[in-house]
Amino acid sequence: MSLALTLSALFLTGCEGADYEVAPNQFVGDPEIPHEEEITINFDLSIDVAFQRNNFGGDVSRCQFQIALFWTWQNDGFGEGGEPDQNIDWPTSPGDCALTSFPEGQQGGGAWQVRGSVDAGDEIFLYGDNGNISLARFVDNSGRIFYDLDLCDQDSFPFSDTFDLDAPEAMMGDGMGELYLEEVIGVGPQLIITSPTEEDTDGGRLYHNASEDLPLLWDHVGEIPEAKGELLRVEEMVMVRNTIAGEHNPVEAFACIPSETGSHTITQEWWQQLTPNSDMDSEEYYTALQIDARYFTPETATPWGSLVRAMATVTDGGVLYIYD
Repeated sequence: MSLALTLSALFLTGCEGADYEVAPNQFVGDPEIPHEEEITINFDLSIDVAFQRNNFGGDVSRCQFQIALFWTWQNDGFGEGGEPDQNIDWPTSPGDCALTSFPEGQQGGGAWQVRGSVDAGDEIFLYGDNGNISLARFVDNSGRIFYDLDLCDQDSFPFSDTFDLDAPEAMMGDGMGELYLEEVIGVGPQLIITSPTEEDTDGGRLYHNASEDLPLLWDHVGEIPEAKGELLRVEEMVMVRNTIAGEHNPVEAFACIPSETGSHTITQEWWQQLTPNSDMDSEEYYTALQIDARYFTPETATPWGSLVRAMATVTDGGVLYIYD
């Protein structure tokens, strides 16, 4: 069976079949929805936790810890305003790779934000084993609400911790009480590529001959935390995307599941699947390499009887120029 991975390392945490009652005078709904559905409504929670380094440790390209609460008949911001994502094929066994081609460039590309409609007050609080953080309330230009770790950076991102979620002011309707979910979000340790490194690059660019193998090594700096009495489940993936210079969406990509934690060699066989530059001085294509570690938290039951499944992604990578 073929699985798929979207371009970005973002995730949606949803609550399946989540029915709970809302007082009619508190519900601001769509007039097209029948009255019965206004009384019993589906409620969802979206969580986006992602940290990504680029240029082989030279900078941080993404640091995000967001939560949004919304009714299921509303869009939370994922994939809004674009064509459906074209997915990168995902291998199913350790040591395997899978190639995907996009002759017109990959369309879509996943989500980079979550947005909602349920107001949870000025802050959502997260209580961790190693410390506490709070997510501040933001409203975008369309009036949609989300909660975000303000001024997120490598120092403030909460690696290697598991959090309870406390949203005491969430407007969830009569009889629901305070929204408090225990050990709902786990975040793994930082991932750092140890070979190649920034020192191996030329001005942040790594040049690689397509006829040669490229060994990759990386470390997880810190411990994998527990949630609900078990370690977070970890999945690693090596992602390679080849893009025409001046464009954003890749025309070719392959994904590989490492055969062991912390190392993988991309063989010449796979580099030769991509369209290379004609020589080291040509820059017709650039190739983004990243190593993703995805950390899965065991599911959490909500007060309204459904399940939240959270995933956090930690990534390191850089840009290569592949040539013949």
